[in-house]
Amino acid sequence: MTLDATFTDLASRGWLVNNLYQEAPALWRVNLRRPEGTGDWFTDWAYGETLEDALEECMSKLNDAEFTPEPETTHAAAPRALPLAEALGLVSKPTGIRRR
Repeated sequence: MTLDATFTDLASRGWLVNNLYQEAPALWRVNLRRPEGTGDWFTDWAYGETLEDALEECMSKLNDAEFTPEPETTHAAAPRALPLAEALGLVSKPTGIRRR
């Protein structure tokens, strides 16, 4: 199967290339993911001497992919940002009024 056909096959099944890179002249590393509702399915890493070998190995792991739910999104109010001069300590703080 050509690379183009392999990527077309993966895409038709809903899989996306999550990571794909070459670690050494004869060592490729790949893993795939498939988004689904509230998370993603991830394959284990696969290695190969060629890109084709690594993809073939990774595709053999599609049935063993693990689901990872999206973490609940929460946030707190951002802290008040200081003006740059104040953040750098270039502005003296008011000392208040001294009454006699």
